[in-house]
Amino acid sequence: MKQHGRFARSILSALLLGLFCQTSTAQTGRHHILLTGQVMLQHNLATYDTARYANNVELQKIRQQLDSVFALMRNSETVILELESALKIDAAQARAAEPGRDKESDFFHEVSSESIVNLITKQIRFAPNQVMFAAANNHASDNGLAGITSLIALFQNLNIPLAGIGDEAAASAPRYLPLKSAKSPGQQVTSVALIAFATDKVKLQAKKTAIGVNTLSIADTANTVNTEDQQRIELSIAEARKQQAIVVAYHHNHHWNQKQVNQAGGIEQWRVDFAHRCIERGADVYFAHGEPRLQGIEIYQGKPIFYGLGNFFFQTRKVNFYQSEVWESVMAELEYDDANSHTIKSIKLTPVALNENGAEPVFMQTRGLPALADGVQAKKILTTLQALSEKFGTRIDIDDSDPAAIVGYIRVAKPI
Repeated sequence: MKQHGRFARSILSALLLGLFCQTSTAQTGRHHILLTGQVMLQHNLATYDTARYANNVELQKIRQQLDSVFALMRNSETVILELESALKIDAAQARAAEPGRDKESDFFHEVSSESIVNLITKQIRFAPNQVMFAAANNHASDNGLAGITSLIALFQNLNIPLAGIGDEAAASAPRYLPLKSAKSPGQQVTSVALIAFATDKVKLQAKKTAIGVNTLSIADTANTVNTEDQQRIELSIAEARKQQAIVVAYHHNHHWNQKQVNQAGGIEQWRVDFAHRCIERGADVYFAHGEPRLQGIEIYQGKPIFYGLGNFFFQTRKVNFYQSEVWESVMAELEYDDANSHTIKSIKLTPVALNENGAEPVFMQTRGLPALADGVQAKKILTTLQALSEKFGTRIDIDDSDPAAIVGYIRVAKPI
């Protein structure tokens, strides 16, 4: 853990100097929050972003596609991402007694601290107080306790909020990001709060005296939500609401109604009920990942529920395994009337296509990266999401006037 702390501290001064020169282009008085699919990052984008590959046409195309995605991200005042990878650790840090995943498994996911820092500071180039991460998921503990504690230390040194891991108090606590559009401390809303929790396949569960993942447990037989877990999450939502925050509840769910990851499943009633409870208790947004594909969107009491935003980075080692839907998702941009309100004006849905096949000679390093979808594929992604959302009474309008920039919109009516 010490080496990760030293690495982060060594780049921190340069990071802050460079990032304070960046400015968000989000309009003052209209706060935007951007949500994406899960970030399953395993490789350093700097690996191929060098002069060595300057003449590789395929790699340059990938680079240009990524730049377009990252430029869009920089335009939102607040970006919320979920890191679906464990932090890589030295062999000396790993202990055989600690639970983790078989490193030879294709479902083992780890990423180096250098890769994370490069993505945040050199690729996307986030401004200060622009991004926050959720880390409550089934892969956070792939490298055991050392992986979790090292990840916490890295994000503390980067001064980026990280929600969902730690001991029970820290893992369940809301993490806050101040709003740059807030004009004074006395305004109704001054920050965004993120509360993150995970269901099923969690190897290390956060306890009062043990570091792990904030967990929402389910009884397999009756799909009953654990009362203590539910109350803990609801208390965190209520606490964040008291702090003049826009409250975002993030749920990483692996309690599915199908046996295999590659089969499309529905949204079980317990998930709908729990998402509704989050909104009723004060959450402004509920969004989820887990099943690696898009699921429907519901507007409940004027608040959005994203049951599944699919993948944003999907650098899996599994080849010729997943269906085509796994490589398609959307970025959801929530626009508020102003920074004083909990009321969402509209939601913009930008379709995203991930490349299932990477480019040689760095096939795995360039596989599963996002690009802005266009044309027929963009229309297909949005019409699929339309159908998934109709069952919740949600209308998605598709603007296809520009084939190169097809987007969807949800106009959110104020609750009666």
